[in-house]
Amino acid sequence: MKTIKIIIFFILAISFNLQAVPDSLQTIFERANKAYQQKDYATADSLYQKILKSGYDSPELYYNLGNAYFRRSDIAHARLYYEKALKLSPSDEDIKANIQFLKDNKLIDDFDEVPDFILDRFYNGLQGLF
Repeated sequence: MKTIKIIIFFILAISFNLQAVPDSLQTIFERANKAYQQKDYATADSLYQKILKSGYDSPELYYNLGNAYFRRSDIAHARLYYEKALKLSPSDEDIKANIQFLKDNKLIDDFDEVPDFILDRFYNGLQGLF
């Protein structure tokens, strides 16, 4: 009888402990969303990262993290997290739209062409004469 009480106690303790983890992550997620709404993108980013480090991931988390990076003008990380969100939720139109926006506006790998060095132009011009 005593062992049954101990087993029940441990089962209840474990179940309460498992329920506490998502609540704390939910609280952190809500704080991160609030920071994002207040345009404190650095805080939102760090809170979202804290959730990821705990081992939890979801398309919403990656999507919000991508948005936070986009607002901080870190386009490469924004694209990375949008792609991770799309992998978890391939039919999400918002994620697809954000990735397409980045592609359409050439916000990724958009480099200006560097003009040739003057001596290179001179040398190439001489080569063209011969």
